[in-house]
Amino acid sequence: MEEKRLTRNILLQSDQLDGNLFENIKKKVMSEYEGKCSKNDGYIVKILEFLTISGGKIVNGCAPLFTVDFKAQILKPEKGKIIKCKTQMIYNHGIFAGFNDLKIIIPKSFLHDYSFGTGKEDSFYMKKGEKICVGDDIEIKITDLQYEKKNFSCVGKLINKL
Repeated sequence: MEEKRLTRNILLQSDQLDGNLFENIKKKVMSEYEGKCSKNDGYIVKILEFLTISGGKIVNGCAPLFTVDFKAQILKPEKGKIIKCKTQMIYNHGIFAGFNDLKIIIPKSFLHDYSFGTGKEDSFYMKKGEKICVGDDIEIKITDLQYEKKNFSCVGKLINKL
């Protein structure tokens, strides 16, 4: 993850123009952007700090438009990027892993030297005494990705179990 400075334009409704104007702007930015994903910025995991709020220009004859600069914690998947995540599902054809809203599939072909196994209640991958189960922390390298429907779908290669 990284920190990035972002700029967004926010329209407020007339009932939000009161003594709590700056708080209302901050709340609107957080509700519209925090936890959301865009192709250019990736996932806005958390808004860390509001830097500037300017404007208040009336648009469409009734709504004020404010420009807001803020610092956010961003997770943008890119080919070659190494990400720490948690295994969510294990099945014969690979592993599903995730970090926040980012989902990653690790195909069996990228699990070199690991063999699939099942226990009484769970499935796992095993290599030389090292067992990967659901809930384990792992490190992966993104090998391919696609942005669709406001989310990234990623394919990754297992680097190691943490």
